[in-house]
Amino acid sequence: MCSIAADVENMNKAVQSARALAAEELDKENRRSNIIIHRVSESSADNAEERTVHDKRFCMQLLNDLNVWLMDEEVKKIVRLGRFGEY
Repeated sequence: MCSIAADVENMNKAVQSARALAAEELDKENRRSNIIIHRVSESSADNAEERTVHDKRFCMQLLNDLNVWLMDEEVKKIVRLGRFGEY
């Protein structure tokens, strides 16, 4: 009976290991296309939506200037690190 319990325990460990590996690969795939742009001037808009539009326009223009042509729909999310208005 101990051998069956040991086999089940080993199988559970293998499944957990495979799940962890799959989660890590998924995380890498999700981050594969991320771009970080440093020291971009902030919009002076008070509205968060307007600041996001400004950031997206800036990023699209920068990428287009670098001949990386993207459609607006291809940009899934833009995040500005830090808090607006703090220096």
